[in-house]
Amino acid sequence: MVPTMVRFLVVALLYGATAVSTTALRQLAGTGTVLWTSIGLAVTALVVTPRRSWPSVVAAIIVAEFTHDIVAGYGPALATLWSATNAAGAVIAASLIGAWQSSNVHRVAWMTRFLTAAIVASAASGALGAIGVTARNPDLPYYVHIVQWSFGDFLGILAVVPFGLVISRAMISRALWTFEGIAAMLATAATAVFVFVFGGGPLGGSAAYLILIPLVWSAMRLRTSGAAVGIFLVAQIGNAAHATAGGPFGATSMVTGTTQLQLFLAVVTLTTLYLAARAAESARYSEIVDARDQLIASVSHELRTPLTPIIGFSEMALDRRAELDSELRGWLDIIRRNGLHLSGLIDDLLRASQLRRGDVPVAPAQLDLSTFLGDLLTAQQLGDIELDIAEGAEAWSDPVHLTQIIANLLSNAGRYGAPPIIVHARREGPMTRIAVEDAGGGVPEWFEPHLFAEFSQVTTGDRRASTGLGLGLPIARKLAVANGGELVYRRQPRGSTFELRLPAAPSAQQPT
Repeated sequence: MVPTMVRFLVVALLYGATAVSTTALRQLAGTGTVLWTSIGLAVTALVVTPRRSWPSVVAAIIVAEFTHDIVAGYGPALATLWSATNAAGAVIAASLIGAWQSSNVHRVAWMTRFLTAAIVASAASGALGAIGVTARNPDLPYYVHIVQWSFGDFLGILAVVPFGLVISRAMISRALWTFEGIAAMLATAATAVFVFVFGGGPLGGSAAYLILIPLVWSAMRLRTSGAAVGIFLVAQIGNAAHATAGGPFGATSMVTGTTQLQLFLAVVTLTTLYLAARAAESARYSEIVDARDQLIASVSHELRTPLTPIIGFSEMALDRRAELDSELRGWLDIIRRNGLHLSGLIDDLLRASQLRRGDVPVAPAQLDLSTFLGDLLTAQQLGDIELDIAEGAEAWSDPVHLTQIIANLLSNAGRYGAPPIIVHARREGPMTRIAVEDAGGGVPEWFEPHLFAEFSQVTTGDRRASTGLGLGLPIARKLAVANGGELVYRRQPRGSTFELRLPAAPSAQQPT
């Protein structure tokens, strides 16, 4: 725990130092502040501080701002107004941002919340602070002062708070200290100097957007940590250069140039932060998926080891059913049936994992669908299925995959649909259409968008109608795609139709 007095002194000294440097730049420029770094520091201090200790931080902000304004010669009235305004803006922003966790800065949802907090807080502080600025400088209307004050606070929060959160509590990513991390930061600083100090050379104003190149590099490769440090460097270099009328935004009047620079920095900052958060979420999702697949493979192997003898010995015992009484045979049937069901679920988990990784080999062959589907119904002992196979209907597909797809569709039709169940097959141009129709109630309309999502079922929890995992249709669709086709659901006035389209011949094979 940081002692209250130590926290007060640290925040007051840092706030005062940044306020002095920012004011010096403003006076050099002769116009409004591009960004108010002190507000970003104040918000950071509040966000990382427990709320019960906020009074000491707020007191430090008020004391530092009041002292700075008095020393700068603004007088007690303006010093009081502006110290209250800056403290209120920091509290509003920190309250809307909420308690900070180290993982938050890497999330798109947090960035959206952070942006909302910055907008609300800067608008509130701008509305109050501009009153004093207008009274001191009546040559410009109130709306000009409120825009520049609000933008200054908005950029101060955007450019400083992520940087402050990254470096506080040792949150700097180790990637920043790699060769690539150092190179990205040096490239960002060098580009910012080229753009803002030297005006972009012969490129002129269009050179400003060169700054996005190293920032995008930092966001994609170094994630939020690199983006935060890069944005902080760009904002500070741009602010300092603008005070000397340098860069692409210094050629116009200082008021117009300041507003243009603020808009530019806002666009660049938001783009970089959201890109970094999205890249971090994508990387984290990939890591989670890889870990899940590894867990599934490991658990499936461990489950299969004891399951194999359970099924095997139950079948061996049932082979001697003549020696067993009826009750014991019933028990053994239950053991075997449930063992096979569990084995099927394990197979689905493994197959879904393999399909996500693209590890399932495809060995296509030319299949005569009349023969193939007839043999499939015989093997599956499905005698109540009608076949409507057009003459010459063929498909270029892996027979094992096609068997699994059709078997899944027929199983679903028998379980959830109603007779008659009909399998149609006919060639349509370079593709062959195989449709499984039933006369049941169909898939609920609200569930259709989730029909092919993994682990998705119409009912869930203890009242599930299905004993599966919700992997059958997702696996079937991925197998169809792997074989150059597609699997879709067609709503019918009565019943359901699942339509499978596959290449009719090798020349019709579609890229996957």
